Amino acid sequence: MTRRDWPQRIDKGHIYGNFRDADKAKVARKSLQQRREGNCEKHKAMIRQLVCCIPGCKHAPPNDPHHLKSGEARGQRGIGMKATDRFCVPLCRRHHDQLENLPSSQEIKWFQDMGLDDAHALADALWRAPRTVSAMTAIVMAHRQD
Repeated sequence: MTRRDWPQRIDKGHIYGNFRDADKAKVARKSLQQRREGNCEKHKAMIRQLVCCIPGCKHAPPNDPHHLKSGEARGQRGIGMKATDRFCVPLCRRHHDQLENLPSSQEIKWFQDMGLDDAHALADALWRAPRTVSAMTAIVMAHRQD
């Protein structure tokens, strides 16, 4: 090999590191949180389109899916792990921020003080409901009892 041929024969991606394939593999891999049974991106997307579950709240969608932290959902949580999506209820940003600033031990009391008797029953009903905005909105409104 002559000195003139040398630059053309080196695979620059090999020497400097071709990280494109590794980046694609990272994107394709789902996190442990995403792979858990009971998680569904479509369900969370539907929750975002619902009204806030707090009685009297007039905030229009989109809203945040709040993952409950108490009751049965507590056993699914861990370091860096939320409860699965089957424990989601819709909250507007203001109410979601209020709740997230409280310890998880006060979550049930906060919902009751706000006028929602059973957030876990609401989350369960939403999980079992047909994935339509109208059906899920009817469930939220029934639990809100405005």
